Parts: sequence; C-alpha cells; structure tokens
Amino acid sequence: MKNNIKDSYSKQLVQLLSENYVDLDSKNVLILVLLNALLVPTSKSYQIDKITGRRRLAKTSIVDAQKSFLLNTHTINDLYNQIQKEIENCYSLKQTLQPIVCIVGTEYVSIKEYQQITPRKR
Repeated sequence: MKNNIKDSYSKQLVQLLSENYVDLDSKNVLILVLLNALLVPTSKSYQIDKITGRRRLAKTSIVDAQKSFLLNTHTINDLYNQIQKEIENCYSLKQTLQPIVCIVGTEYVSIKEYQQITPRKR
C-alpha cells in the first residue's frame, strides 16, 4: 500500500495507521482520509480564471478530493460555521453539496468524534 501512494502527507498518515497508540476511531478516520490517496481522483472541472475571465480545465488533486469529502473542525462549535461556509460556497458556484464526513478534533489521530452530515440549503 505504501508504494502506491504518491502524496507525501498521505504517506505519513499510512505510517500513523500502523502505530499501536492510535485508537480505533482514529484509524477509521485515517482510512477515510487515505481513500483519495489510494484511489486517485480522475475528475476534471471548469474553473473561471479571475484575471482573464476565461474558463480553464482544472484537474482535481488528492487534497481537493479530501477537502470535498471530509470536514475537519477543532471544536463542535466551529462545525455549524464551517457547514454554513460550505453551503454558501456551493450556492455561489451553483453546485450541489454532497454529504460530508465531519471530524471534530485537532488532528486525525486525536479526534473527539465524527459523524456524517447531509447539509441542506435554507
């Protein structure tokens, strides 16, 4: 598995996955994070260049795919604000918002809780 991962940050997470001091919930979250490193995203999307105003083709990176799949906040109080930012961002880009796995904790190794949320527009 280590040989197939090209992203250096994801390689560090694989190292943490094999450590004994990591609890089961943290290992589950690490596996979710590493999904996008093992199954490299192949999607492409059009983005509008802010300088020229032209559309350009952009390839989705591993980090972009992880950010669209997982939402990491430090405290439970920040969770609502982060979800509202995601809703407003998708609304301004005229995109739909997909279900998100929300993780509360400072790092993936020391999480307090995680849950799956399906945000809705208001």
